[in-house]
Amino acid sequence: MLAELAGIAAPRRLVVAFSGGMDSVVLLHSLHRLAKQQQLPAALAALHINHQINPQAMPWQRFCAEFCEQRQIPFDVMTIKVDGCEASGLEERAREARYAAFEQWLEDDDLLLMAHHLDDQLENLLLRLSRGAGPGGLAGMPAFRRLGRGALVRPLLNWSRPQLLSFAQAEGLSWVDDDSNADVRFDRNFLRHWVMPVIAQRWPDYRESWQKSRQLCQEADQLLTVLARQDLDLLVTDNPAVISLSPMQHWDAPRQRNLLRYWLGSLGAPEPGWHLLRRLTDEVITARKDAAGVLSWQGLRVQRYRQQLHALRETGLPLVSAIAWDPQLQSDLELPGNGSLRCLATGERLSLVPGDTLTVAYRQGGERCRLRGRPEKSVKRLLQEAGVAPWLRDRYPLLYLGDELVCLPGIGVAAARGTQDAAGIAVQWTAPVLHYGGESEDQTG
Repeated sequence: MLAELAGIAAPRRLVVAFSGGMDSVVLLHSLHRLAKQQQLPAALAALHINHQINPQAMPWQRFCAEFCEQRQIPFDVMTIKVDGCEASGLEERAREARYAAFEQWLEDDDLLLMAHHLDDQLENLLLRLSRGAGPGGLAGMPAFRRLGRGALVRPLLNWSRPQLLSFAQAEGLSWVDDDSNADVRFDRNFLRHWVMPVIAQRWPDYRESWQKSRQLCQEADQLLTVLARQDLDLLVTDNPAVISLSPMQHWDAPRQRNLLRYWLGSLGAPEPGWHLLRRLTDEVITARKDAAGVLSWQGLRVQRYRQQLHALRETGLPLVSAIAWDPQLQSDLELPGNGSLRCLATGERLSLVPGDTLTVAYRQGGERCRLRGRPEKSVKRLLQEAGVAPWLRDRYPLLYLGDELVCLPGIGVAAARGTQDAAGIAVQWTAPVLHYGGESEDQTG
């Protein structure tokens, strides 16, 4: 077990995720023994997550507390709420809530140690295979990864459940048994009780051969990641959420999908999955220059524009229109969910007299305006000619004086309202940050 902890920078604490089940009892017991021998790199502690799902949740919590008290191991509990108690999806919801609790609880440089073992790893392999996972998913649970302000370590991944059980029995350990582990409505229990025993009877050495396949998938995923990093270097722009399409269009679709998966993952964007990745390559990347080329899911919008691909956040917030603004009294104006307007000392000026109140509105369709030195055009055309990105066009604030459209910040001022007088105002619009990791843009007019 010490080998699994070697090479990790000096942690502040070693915190065992302690459920009270056989696996975590073996892990905590073994680490406690090493602690007494002064072989651990940091102080040992235990954290129990009470899901409040099973009627035995409080007895399990008391068992864990007593186990730690007997060994003088610092012990803490987090009680969480898992929405919905129906079997369908309960495993995943409980897992998400548990990891969110871990992330919240961990402090700087804490190591969270989890008791996942080889059989858990191989059950995951089947579960992910049944869901169409690629090499990354089939590579299984990593032995180490960052989690919140600390990191997660799984030091038992090379030990099977039978090996851990034999150790627990030899040490005379006791533990709690979760009766829900026998409920085959849950996918993992179905595999554990019905599928894996049949496989073991037919192929007794399946653990060794499956472990080889898992490691080969891990190596393949590492190579794909290296390729994706190299490819991304060819496409990068000043904004990490924007990549160039020109080199990418000469690649085959698998290479494009590999790059897209890595790029979106590096931004922290939602995982696109099999079908969406194919739609990105088949519909968005190959879209005609005059086509929208856009695909949205889970609050993410990927859009093609001017030979670039943009990763954008879908805010889902309705824009508040018809906002009154007197820029002579209030130089700055926050637009709910849509950035801000600000008066500047320089720029194309709008003529106002004391008492004039502007109204901020948004496109409804059919608006037209004749800007200074230009023929009358539709607002849609003016926004296009000004190079306003498609995702900002419906968000673009239009400034009215009464019923007259008098200013498009950053584009121009209506001919009848323009002035060179220093008493006029120039308006800047700071657009909201919609790109993942992108910068806001100023529009001045």
